[in-house]
Amino acid sequence: MTAVAIFGVSGRTGGALTAAARARGWTIRSYARISSVAPSGVAVISGTFGDVAQIVPVVECVDAVCCVYGPRAPYVDVFCAAATRAVIAAMQRTPCHRLLCVTGAMIGDVPTRSRPMAWARSWFRWRRPAVAQDRDEQEAIVMASDLDWTIVMPPRLTEAGPSGRVLAGPDLPVGLRSAVSRADLAAFMLDEIATPRFVRERIIVQQGH
Repeated sequence: MTAVAIFGVSGRTGGALTAAARARGWTIRSYARISSVAPSGVAVISGTFGDVAQIVPVVECVDAVCCVYGPRAPYVDVFCAAATRAVIAAMQRTPCHRLLCVTGAMIGDVPTRSRPMAWARSWFRWRRPAVAQDRDEQEAIVMASDLDWTIVMPPRLTEAGPSGRVLAGPDLPVGLRSAVSRADLAAFMLDEIATPRFVRERIIVQQGH
């Protein structure tokens, strides 16, 4: 039976990923900050990301680790880089080396489909400089590690149900109307754990037509 550790279970993406993993019969280990609220029925170890030793038991007996956390409005709590550094440090003490980390299509250098999308990315970095810098650092930390990582960069996330039509790749252009449902993103991530295709790559994941 596949086992996965999910960091960020209290968020909407974490909830979708948890539900999808449970539907497949996977074992789920979760870790959340003390202030977070986990999905009903999910056993969660609560703590802070300041103590790597707290995180080791969550990741030591799983097949993969998924980091799907992020700051929430009003975006004053910027923590993704520090949290990811702690998760990676914990993983490096265990046999688990498979990491999937969700950032976003607004982060880093990704192909854009239009000038409006390029403008939107520039606006995001101007409007949320601390968030953008934190995500940039998060990606750099992941890519500098010796883990079997995949950075997953979805565009706009929706609450639509699963469509089964997902495009994924490092060179997919992104436009203002590009989107993917959290359900499809979750399914993609679990499929990527079961059958890795994009190890040590940054990839766009979006809805197909």
